[in-house]
Amino acid sequence: MIIVTLLPVSILQAPLYYNENNGIQALNYGSIGFTIGHELSHSYDNTGRQYNELGNVAQWWTNKSVEEYTKRASCLISHYDGIKVVSNSSSAVNGTLTLNENIADITGLKEAYYAYLRYVDLHGQEPRLPGLERYSQEQLFFLGYANQFCHYKDNGNQFNYNFTQHSPDVVRVRKVLSLSPEFAKAWSCPIGTPMNPKKDKCQIW
Repeated sequence: MIIVTLLPVSILQAPLYYNENNGIQALNYGSIGFTIGHELSHSYDNTGRQYNELGNVAQWWTNKSVEEYTKRASCLISHYDGIKVVSNSSSAVNGTLTLNENIADITGLKEAYYAYLRYVDLHGQEPRLPGLERYSQEQLFFLGYANQFCHYKDNGNQFNYNFTQHSPDVVRVRKVLSLSPEFAKAWSCPIGTPMNPKKDKCQIW
């Protein structure tokens, strides 16, 4: 299978990317690593999985695999469907419409996290970040992920999330991380709290 992923060169700079001489790789893997993983994951989202190695629409999975995938995807839809960012707004996340992007968010983050652990295995543990020594490298990874979605938005110009394929930025942080066992472990989130709910975490991969 040939995978084509387009990443604009402009994002390969701070604060999304720091070169090896002036940055902590935990932050790089959490931000640009996630972005790369996200885009690659689209090859196996609910649309990408329907194409074979030649790029043709074909049923190349076993029926059992399709059944299990559909079950897991339905779990994700139920998690996202109806989320409101602004409580008094009629706009809500459409779990079905945003499914592919939500799959890519969750899978991309997981891929980037384990890629970072592999980096540590090869190069050793990184030093603590000056000024933020209280955070472990694993915690910095997730901070790097969340930071890219942090920006000011004028609430007076509300966007209708009923008709977009991407979940709102706040949902892409809170919901994705709440579905991540790796995040809960890194931050020692008690079971049953908002960031580590008891509900099925809907892992596609």
